[in-house]
Amino acid sequence: MGTGTHRILRIVTVGAALQACETLDVEQPAAKPAPTAPVPPPPSTVSRLAAIPAGEMAPGQTWTGVYFNPVYGFLHLVEQGGNVVGRWKRIDASHWGELDGTTEGNVVHFAWREHPYEAGAGDEFRGTGTFVFALGDNGIPELDGEYAIDGAPSWSPWHLVKQTNLRPILLSVP
Repeated sequence: MGTGTHRILRIVTVGAALQACETLDVEQPAAKPAPTAPVPPPPSTVSRLAAIPAGEMAPGQTWTGVYFNPVYGFLHLVEQGGNVVGRWKRIDASHWGELDGTTEGNVVHFAWREHPYEAGAGDEFRGTGTFVFALGDNGIPELDGEYAIDGAPSWSPWHLVKQTNLRPILLSVP
């Protein structure tokens, strides 16, 4: 008997009487490999905003201002000659952060750092991000943004709304 060949015994009966008995060699088809689950692609390491081409800044608008996010609080952002610098303090007062980047029309690419307020209260984080400046449905400027922590495989959203009645004071954050 070869590989994949099996010997079986065939018994034929009529009622309780034995009519025939024989041994058969039967080829068994080769086993199919077990199906494997599809492997998902690795998480994206590219921001959905990174490839957006820069557009024109809305007429009369600048990057300079104070922007609000319900987690990261007030981002004080100042533009100077194609560069921006900014600082924020989280709403829960656990961390404060700073960023610096370059502008191209309505897009800014930046590097950021976030520091704990208390020694031993957590790690310092750093990474990169992108903001796209646009006017919201109500005409108020907004930043549609994403950021990634260095070495992390994914990007997180960071959406902010400009506070039209506030002026940025970088030194107001630590």
